[in-house]
Amino acid sequence: MARILIVDDDTDLIEGQKLFLEKNGYTIETALTIEEGLAKAKEAAPDMIIADLMMEHYDSGFLLGRRIRQEPTMSNVPIVMLSGVASATGHKFAGETAALKDWIKLDAFLDKPVTGRQLLAVVEEKLAAKAALAAAS
Repeated sequence: MARILIVDDDTDLIEGQKLFLEKNGYTIETALTIEEGLAKAKEAAPDMIIADLMMEHYDSGFLLGRRIRQEPTMSNVPIVMLSGVASATGHKFAGETAALKDWIKLDAFLDKPVTGRQLLAVVEEKLAAKAALAAAS
């Protein structure tokens, strides 16, 4: 089954997502910082990355995504960004804007809280799209 890297500084959230996704057949790696996340991404070669937006800094997830996209071996790994910005500020972050998608190449942006079912649906959708793209190549 697919290997997913979860990068978030909230250990409780990581543990919940890890248990849920493992129960659904996925192999999970975790990291608490962008540097650890980048190192694990290079080492574990994940099929997908799920990252929090605000970790060490308010834009840590964006920086991680950008750095991952600069790695030739990870340029097609789906990145799903999770953020509590909307609940903390009341401002919904438009993760689908052209400028953001061009800068980071996010595959999905989800506002926290995210249910297990919501996350699983996005994981399955993005991994299926990646597999279809690979099959067409």
